[in-house]
Amino acid sequence: MFTMEKVDLEYLAGQLMFIGFPGSSVDEARDLISDIKPCGLVFTIGNIRNPEQVRRLTSEFNRYARELGIPRFLYAIDHEGGLIMRFNDYVTFIPSHMAVGSTGAPRYARA
Repeated sequence: MFTMEKVDLEYLAGQLMFIGFPGSSVDEARDLISDIKPCGLVFTIGNIRNPEQVRRLTSEFNRYARELGIPRFLYAIDHEGGLIMRFNDYVTFIPSHMAVGSTGAPRYARA
């Protein structure tokens, strides 16, 4: 469990980071995560096979965070929209910034 006694500069630095990780299993990322103890993990096309695998993987990562005594991870994907659409089958299409800007309508640029 996370306690203030465990807080040190190295831990705080790790908690400012989102990191990518190799492979598609917790075992492949274990050493990197235990060294850095990041606040979040970034999924790339090399990590993801299908939505069920992502659910399983995030569950395993959360379990590993508990083992390390750190907060659960935040998750992100490398999905920028426009030309960078690596997860076409699993996520919502996001138009490029240029396409949104070309509409001239600020309402399309707001979340």
